[in-house]
Amino acid sequence: MSLGEVHTFHGNRGSPVFVDLGGSHAGVFTPPGNYHMLGVVSGMYSEDADFQLEITTLLKGTTHGNNGIAMIVPANLLKTLLEDPRVQAIRDAEVARQNGSEGGKK
Repeated sequence: MSLGEVHTFHGNRGSPVFVDLGGSHAGVFTPPGNYHMLGVVSGMYSEDADFQLEITTLLKGTTHGNNGIAMIVPANLLKTLLEDPRVQAIRDAEVARQNGSEGGKK
């Protein structure tokens, strides 16, 4: 698991995270658009703050805000998982099952 400074919100889990390696690095300029998949979002860290607001009535509560830190599953780990023979066997069995059920409908 890696951490990234990425603004996320509920519903982002599973979303891909890309980085643009363009720019100036060690004095060498690379044009923008050199995107690489870093991984997928697996969660986020939120910050909580208690508050008390008095207008005509007293309101108390806790806010949950995004602090801009996301948990990211690195792409190389995802690739290793997807290429695992056990996972491939599960996929192959599901494809065969789907093809068999479609064939039975005709």
